[in-house]
Amino acid sequence: MGQRDEARINQAVPLDRCDRPDTPLRDWMRLASATLPRSGRRVWMARDGWSLLGLVAVRPREGRAAWEIDALIEPAAGDVYLLDLLDRGVATAGAAGAGRLFLRVPAASSVVETARRHGFVVVTEETRYVCEQRAVPAAAPPPARRRERRHDQTLFRLYTETVPQEVRWHTALSPAEWRAAEEPLGRRGRAWIIQGDQSNDTPAALVRLAQDERTSRAALLTDGHPQSAREAVALALHAATPPQPLFLLLPTHAASEMAAATEAGFTALDRFVLLVRPIAQRARRLRVAERAVDATATPVTH
Repeated sequence: MGQRDEARINQAVPLDRCDRPDTPLRDWMRLASATLPRSGRRVWMARDGWSLLGLVAVRPREGRAAWEIDALIEPAAGDVYLLDLLDRGVATAGAAGAGRLFLRVPAASSVVETARRHGFVVVTEETRYVCEQRAVPAAAPPPARRRERRHDQTLFRLYTETVPQEVRWHTALSPAEWRAAEEPLGRRGRAWIIQGDQSNDTPAALVRLAQDERTSRAALLTDGHPQSAREAVALALHAATPPQPLFLLLPTHAASEMAAATEAGFTALDRFVLLVRPIAQRARRLRVAERAVDATATPVTH
């Protein structure tokens, strides 16, 4: 790839790579292998010869009803290329049966406004935290058990009781939609639940952890009580492989979790915007639009 390709920065920030959101995508062989059926990922490129102008990669989340853009290289040639790449992502996810397409980008990214013009809606803002050196000893982890499918109904109740209605409206309205919209954790991902008051069947917290050889990244869902937030943060710290840094992605409504993270020695790094594109109706129109017609079309991305 040429020098122009080196300058293109990946704007999309999935949970399992939130520790390195600005990593340029330089290896075309890796991109090609990412499109293999077993990966679930689909990649579209805008290029000029061998120079990469822009790219969008989409993949399913935990279920086929929800997909996400996990790589987005913003074209330097203008919004028309970016809109076309977003349209490719919507069409690909919609053709696979997705009803929602998620996208997380840095809060200052110019992609936000372009995506909104394409029909994406801002769900929430998020802050990325990191605990690098574990300078502050973590509290003892609370009793927890590994998450299983049978916990989905009670976890969805926790979600509906603690997440603002506007966020739920754009993210998921049923247990099946919520499970599908959860972010992939990768092969080494794990999840635990912390049980609350024994008289209440609803758990106090859900801790989801994605890991690789270098870092750990976690997402938390708690009942909002400060003690539950502290326990969730402590569990994430103990579950992460030391001395790896642990990253947390916390939405703006997670005030107790933010306070608990700061108390445990985490530092706020940067902010992101999570957007979603409802695509169920558009997918049906795109299937009709993709039928063969007696004409020749030249795509913008080629």
